[in-house]
Amino acid sequence: MAKKNTRRITAGGTPGVAGQGTSTIILSAPRIGGVDIADYMQALRDANRIDFPQRRRLYNLYTDLLTTDAHLNAVIDKRRAALVDQPVVFRRSEQIDEHVQQHLRSPWFHDFLLDLFDARLWGFSLFQFRREGEWLAYDLIPRKHVDPVRRLIIPREGQITGQPWDEYPDLLFVGKARDLGLLAQVMPYAIYKRLCLGYYAQYAELFGQPIREGTYAIYDEEARRAMLRDLTAMGASPVILHPDGTSVNLHEASQKAGSAELYKTLLEYCDEAESKALLGNTLTTQTTDTGTQALGTVHKSAEESINQMDRQFVLDVLNYDFTDLLLTLGIDVRGGSFEFEQPKQIDLAESINIDRTLQAMGLPMDDDYLYRKYGVERPRDYEQQKARMASTRTTEVVEGAGSVPQNRRAHGFGSRLRDFFASAPESTGADLEW
Repeated sequence: MAKKNTRRITAGGTPGVAGQGTSTIILSAPRIGGVDIADYMQALRDANRIDFPQRRRLYNLYTDLLTTDAHLNAVIDKRRAALVDQPVVFRRSEQIDEHVQQHLRSPWFHDFLLDLFDARLWGFSLFQFRREGEWLAYDLIPRKHVDPVRRLIIPREGQITGQPWDEYPDLLFVGKARDLGLLAQVMPYAIYKRLCLGYYAQYAELFGQPIREGTYAIYDEEARRAMLRDLTAMGASPVILHPDGTSVNLHEASQKAGSAELYKTLLEYCDEAESKALLGNTLTTQTTDTGTQALGTVHKSAEESINQMDRQFVLDVLNYDFTDLLLTLGIDVRGGSFEFEQPKQIDLAESINIDRTLQAMGLPMDDDYLYRKYGVERPRDYEQQKARMASTRTTEVVEGAGSVPQNRRAHGFGSRLRDFFASAPESTGADLEW
């Protein structure tokens, strides 16, 4: 059996330039700017090749537009925030394993969850793990240098040959080989939005400032130069200079489609399309004249379903793909499972009512639990106060024992439970006319 490679996959610039050493991967700067729909379609064709797929064009486009699209980044961060809002816990025999849990609280695991989620955006993520003392660490392999279809590490982007990643036992691949990610769905809207914003800025520059017009005698060159000098010295607004006796006319489109409203409508449409593609709705990120609280609640429910899909995606990776790798790194996760800890969304008043109800039903409740739950400081003379309260209750029971019916003293918790609910007032309800 061939010995597997245990070296780290390193990334850097061109060897010999600016002190760069020899690296497994030679990085290149992404292409930024000058993107249109034709570039997007060509990138899709390259990425969808059967035999030698190339994703570098597509991933350059992802990087470019993510750098400048604020709304796209906002909706992505919204899904990321929902993922890390609930902590991940590791339970074994119904108890949280603190040895594993200390790793789940560390910064590397928080970063790992975010990079894990990005596999849904980009199509995949490839990690290389290692031990650094007591903790784990990992490197995210640059996606442009990974061929997930042929399972290769590509030294230079654009090459069709590379090193099989199966030679590295400490790699974790997350995603699907031919999945191009959710970003492939939103890139057309991001491209149209960038182009539209450029035209909108040009429109504002042209029609948002007054146009200064100057005329001069057609054969007086010195007057022309003086006029031009005076007009340009007045500021940056547009200038028209023409000989006397000639005319220049600017015709702004009178139809709605030719006004600034057209650009605003297209920009808003692209933002809404990005929200729908990534969140499943628009009302949790934008407000409209037709939005209502009920409709917003429906949209929030749809978004929560998507967030639950993200959490299940993470749990599938942690509980199935990640466990064998953790064992090789010295973290025993056998017999346990990862899960998201569900938050208890109960307000303070409701929590107090629940505790009072449980006490009225006769259920014993620990004082330490109440002190911790409500953040109340335990008094210094706690034991003395507790003894006085117990003595007072005993005196009250003895003095009032003759008035308590024998059948109520004979019954225990079940009788008190029936008495508690039997005291509920009866009501026929309000008279409603439908």
